[in-house]
Amino acid sequence: MDVQGQQRRTIVELEAENAGQRQEIEGQRKEIEGQRKEIEGLREEIEDLVVEVDHLRGLVSELSAKLNTSSKNSSAPPSSDSPHKKAQAR
Repeated sequence: MDVQGQQRRTIVELEAENAGQRQEIEGQRKEIEGQRKEIEGLREEIEDLVVEVDHLRGLVSELSAKLNTSSKNSSAPPSSDSPHKKAQAR
């Protein structure tokens, strides 16, 4: 085979390799785009969860305060005190 024939063969091989690499790159681009969309969805979900956690923290705080309320530290009548709570020693 002469030099020009070898060069043509090399060019054809390189063009085929180039085409394969372009396809691989395009596949990677699509994968990256899918990952970006997934990340954005996860960010939105995290934001929603942060709001929910803040709400639940407030609720826990409110309910804890109610549990610690008795007729001795509020305007509630003694009959509203839980019969299950032990009376404090005086």
